[in-house]
Amino acid sequence: MSLPEGDLETKKTEKYDRQLRLWGVEGQKRIESAHIALLNGGPVGTETLKNLVLPGIGEFTVIDSKKVTNRDLGNNFFVESESIGKSRAEEVTRLLYELNDMVKDKHAIDQDPVALIDSNADFVKDYTVIIATELPPTSVVKLSIACAKHNKILIVVRINGLIGTIRVQAGEHTIVESKPSFPSEDLRLNTPFEAISQIASRLNYDNLDDMHFAHIPYPIILLKEIETWKAAHNKLPEEDNEKDKFRAQIQARKRKVDNENFSEASQKAHYAWIPYKIPSTILDILNDHKAQNVTKDSTDFWLLAHAVNLFVHNEGKGKLPLMGTIPDMTSDTHSFIELQYAYRDKALQDADIVKHHLHKTLTSLGLPTDRISDVDIRNFCKHSLFLQVIRYSTVAEEDEDPSKVNRDSIEMNLVDWLVGDDAPGEGCWWLAMRAADRFHRAHGRYPGENTDAFEQDFESLRKHADDVLTQLGFQTNQLQDAHLKELCRFGNSQIHTIAAILGGICAQEVIKLVTHQWVPLDNTFVFNGIHSTSVSLKI
Repeated sequence: MSLPEGDLETKKTEKYDRQLRLWGVEGQKRIESAHIALLNGGPVGTETLKNLVLPGIGEFTVIDSKKVTNRDLGNNFFVESESIGKSRAEEVTRLLYELNDMVKDKHAIDQDPVALIDSNADFVKDYTVIIATELPPTSVVKLSIACAKHNKILIVVRINGLIGTIRVQAGEHTIVESKPSFPSEDLRLNTPFEAISQIASRLNYDNLDDMHFAHIPYPIILLKEIETWKAAHNKLPEEDNEKDKFRAQIQARKRKVDNENFSEASQKAHYAWIPYKIPSTILDILNDHKAQNVTKDSTDFWLLAHAVNLFVHNEGKGKLPLMGTIPDMTSDTHSFIELQYAYRDKALQDADIVKHHLHKTLTSLGLPTDRISDVDIRNFCKHSLFLQVIRYSTVAEEDEDPSKVNRDSIEMNLVDWLVGDDAPGEGCWWLAMRAADRFHRAHGRYPGENTDAFEQDFESLRKHADDVLTQLGFQTNQLQDAHLKELCRFGNSQIHTIAAILGGICAQEVIKLVTHQWVPLDNTFVFNGIHSTSVSLKI
């Protein structure tokens, strides 16, 4: 029996409490509205889906024509002995769904993904994300073209023995909440707005007792001290010795050695003299042709970027909308809340101006003014300092035109400099896997696959590797025989431990892409299970 809507939401909140703290209600809604298609239900595919079913992906479909065999029992946790001889798509779908019955729907399609791609690659239009595993390179290229045509996210995951790769293709991906590990603080102390200037001007050190003096927030201390400095020097601190004197001026204000707020102000003194500057990456977005020339077909991201750009060039006077948050600091509750409200209110004022520009733009384009909610407008303004846009190259471009491959990214990783200048890096494995794809095109199988004499495949693989190296402008000796012999020995085996690692990483990238939070992989990940090392490459 289904739960009433209110009870269902309560159950979801309880079940997903921890992850809601990570990506919020809006992020969870996007996850629950996504439909994932998995091509082939092998070990890496099921490990990926496991990590998406658990956080509540909306819907998933497994497309696979294979029957479960004894080999599956050795590397796939989502089949069981009773599954032998049955449809692998149906079995892994059934067992994956048992992990979370709050997933809205599931589907198993007993069809060969290669045949489906050949007959109707446009099937991708029905899904949010397509995860391709255990596919031949020719099918991956066709799939790449179809996903680019329908603007769908494609993630290709490959395992060959102890080596694994992930390739992301996501068209143009825009991120509002990039959530940097060390976000910049947006305090505007060099050019303070009126509300915080008034707080600073009202405060008189001499009128405060020792307790209140020890809890003045450091931004207010800096505003007062920089005004004192400018009155004495007619300029901001510029040279290193001047900056040291300014810090000493702050320290000299202490009444007691343990006045931590003044120590904080001294440590953060640079906020008082560093001029405000919009980062070049954000300027690139605001000056992008999609932000400058919006149309009725523009996405919400570009419409908001256009409105923010109008704000910057008008009311903002060269500044982005205020973030509106302040960091933790030594302060009493009253002073902290007063400062917090000042920043929050100014941020809301800026967001309202951006909203005004947005509504004018929407009206001029014949679009409804309620298309973008107030919550989304404020959220965009709050994170405007951390916006990101990634424009992915396609797998098809990389495959068909070697000149479009980012050679520099590979070359930087042909040597593991941390180990030594002659130690091969993970870029070598990317080249070896590309050579293995060439081998597959020529022989219809991977090196060492379905043969007891895997050594015999080495000579052919070496020739394909030399062709790959030459086309990319490398010397043939930059890829050692050892890498190629290992691939021949692996024989395209699918090892569960490697699948579990790659599946976890792949699912993480799917969540980033679906929620439009954090910065996803751009665009290739190589995992070396021999040494437990990895590298990200922009191919």
